[in-house]
Amino acid sequence: MPPSEDTCDLSSSAVVCGNQQLLNTLDGFSENPRLMVCFSGPVNPDTLKAGIFIFPLNASGPSVRTAIAINRVLYDDTSNCTYAKPDEVLAQDTTYLLVATSRVKDTSGNPVSRAPEFTRCLAGDPAPYCPSLQSAVSAVRLQPQFGDIQGASVFTTMTATAWAQAARTLVNLAPPHVTPAGYRWGSDSTFDLSEVSSLIWNTPQSAPTLPTAQKIPLNALEGVGKVAFGLFTSQNFLDPKAGTITFGQSSYVPIGSLPSPTDVSFHVFLPATPPPPGGYPVVLWGHGLGDNQFGASTFAASTLAKNGFATLTIEVTGQGFGSDSSVIVNTKKGGSFKEDTPGRGVGNAALGAIAGCIVNGPIGTRDCNLQTAVDLFAITHAIRTSAVQTTLGLQLDPNRIYYIGQSEGAIFGTVFNAVDPNIQAVALSVGGGSSVDIARTAITGRLLALGYAQQKGLFNVLLAGAPPQPYYNDPMNDNYVFRDQPVVINKVPGSVAVQAGFESADWLQMLGDPLSFASHLKLDPLPGVAPKPVLFLFAKGDIEVPNPANSALIRAAGIEKTSWFLQFDQAVAAARAAGYNDLSNPHRLLSYPGVFDSPDQQSIALAEQQQVATFLAKDGQANPNPNPLLTAPFRGLQLFVTPQELPEQLNYFQIPPSYPH
Repeated sequence: MPPSEDTCDLSSSAVVCGNQQLLNTLDGFSENPRLMVCFSGPVNPDTLKAGIFIFPLNASGPSVRTAIAINRVLYDDTSNCTYAKPDEVLAQDTTYLLVATSRVKDTSGNPVSRAPEFTRCLAGDPAPYCPSLQSAVSAVRLQPQFGDIQGASVFTTMTATAWAQAARTLVNLAPPHVTPAGYRWGSDSTFDLSEVSSLIWNTPQSAPTLPTAQKIPLNALEGVGKVAFGLFTSQNFLDPKAGTITFGQSSYVPIGSLPSPTDVSFHVFLPATPPPPGGYPVVLWGHGLGDNQFGASTFAASTLAKNGFATLTIEVTGQGFGSDSSVIVNTKKGGSFKEDTPGRGVGNAALGAIAGCIVNGPIGTRDCNLQTAVDLFAITHAIRTSAVQTTLGLQLDPNRIYYIGQSEGAIFGTVFNAVDPNIQAVALSVGGGSSVDIARTAITGRLLALGYAQQKGLFNVLLAGAPPQPYYNDPMNDNYVFRDQPVVINKVPGSVAVQAGFESADWLQMLGDPLSFASHLKLDPLPGVAPKPVLFLFAKGDIEVPNPANSALIRAAGIEKTSWFLQFDQAVAAARAAGYNDLSNPHRLLSYPGVFDSPDQQSIALAEQQQVATFLAKDGQANPNPNPLLTAPFRGLQLFVTPQELPEQLNYFQIPPSYPH
């Protein structure tokens, strides 16, 4: 279990005061833990990576274990403590032994030796912790290249997926309930687009800065034949005021009863071509943070329709403006129909675009991710039981359901797809993990990190000798350590405490973080879920989900062979050489409302969209190369590369050359 409240020490502990009550509801340590190894005197930092390892333990496994190295290593020479991350995301509900060996040397070149307390514990000390440590150390007999164990600690990781699995089981016990979105107004809810003159999305609001009416562009929907609007019932686990899930005394207590149901808005774009015998295959589109159901998916629906897919988008938790939002469908014959499309605002920000999906606190976006996964469980269940089809008169294939997630949609999409067995293939664009690391490093997420740091009293730049962190001119410098770099010697006063605060939040996030679910997509499927084919798209210099977070998710999921990296700097150079200057943000090039504004953006978007459509149409059994799909000004260029060709700088944070800074 996590340390109790009386052991909290910001200067040295891997937890932070104020978070223990939440941490103590978990049944183990993080799968992405911050490791701490302290020595009684100075050591040679260059020897740390060679002498600190983690070994997975089990009751019947081999005596020689596979060692997991450490990475992202920081050495604090004032306390002689080392902080690091495992080289890989650990498995859930697994016992590990952290060891420091004689390969670690002091500053004179001598091997470190055992502390008296460690020796006594292994010799039979009756303290409660010692028997488990004795058993773990005796189970790991190191090969000579590792040296001798001079210190060790045994720990067990948490069961990160348990709540999401229980929630899906509960959702599927309830009969699906779907209604036409126009039922309150006596309106039709399924329309032939050839008969529609305009689609107007109304977002009633109280703040003058929010839009009141937006056109859904019909000219972006070439190849789309019909649009249908509906509402489905999902179980809302979020507290309506706090915007968080109440887990009770333990995060793993079985969910005893359904919470209050809520109506969730969705719409479907159907192809203009006739459906195949089993109905149209369906793509569930998971939109990004600050987007809505009528945003990015609208600008990809044409490509998907031309490849035979219906595109279904739900309004994601916390977004879509107010509960009174609606779409007005005007027809060429003069008819006008109102469709309810309630937003998902929570808490005091009920009318905002992101409307409470993010909270400034140790759980950040975790519960929003979990609730959205619940909503996706519910709509999948409704399609599988033909409730959507029957209610709206649609021909959808209940056995061919796919998923595309963009940005936040790739983040909560990882959670959803790891748990739900009914998705055939998955495409994720510009997602990453952990969510806490994204907040710490992304320019667009930095305010969330600063809000949490201020709440916890972790601003340290005003301390003597603490410079601002590179890229940021703000009060916090956590001395962030990137992957595969030499050991960083800590010279930033207060940064160890800042790191401790964020690592405790990272631990709490694991219940709904993509890193703790990623391995279950393909490498280690959960019971009853088959391995899923996954296509992953990302781009150099992403400022919203930085490349280190992208590549962390790729490694955790084991999807290097089906991941494609856009060399955005080369795309910008080629576009400028051709007279275009519209490529400014590598995060939003699969689809977003401005993607067809110029040939350079459109070329990349349509190539990626067709790549994704082909991947899904082949049930993930193909790995399409997007380069031949590029049009002017990129025709003939090799802008996309696979992970085998990825440059080392993927582990760094980069600002793209076109971004104003």
